[in-house]
Amino acid sequence: TKNKLLDDDAFTKAFVNDKFNFTTMGPFRIKNELEHHQIDSGIINKYISKISPSKISEKINKQIQKLMKSNKNKPNLKNKIYNNLLNLGYTSSDILDNLNNYDL
Repeated sequence: TKNKLLDDDAFTKAFVNDKFNFTTMGPFRIKNELEHHQIDSGIINKYISKISPSKISEKINKQIQKLMKSNKNKPNLKNKIYNNLLNLGYTSSDILDNLNNYDL
């Protein structure tokens, strides 16, 4: 701890940045994983709140487009995309705001 080798703040910052930028994980799933590592919720919220809504929307749209391509002509496509994004850790309101922009 004295040498900053065990630093929850630095770990959380790096974890949030890496998981959000290099995976398909959304903020809620990242938060759950950090809670599993027993990181203080104040530290988690500090870095989760720094993710801009436009970046979240951008990632959701990218996932929607990817799922539309891979699931063409499947019934209930909108529900499948919605559930997939929910499982990835995005909020229902963020998903619906973006999903409603597509003709499914």
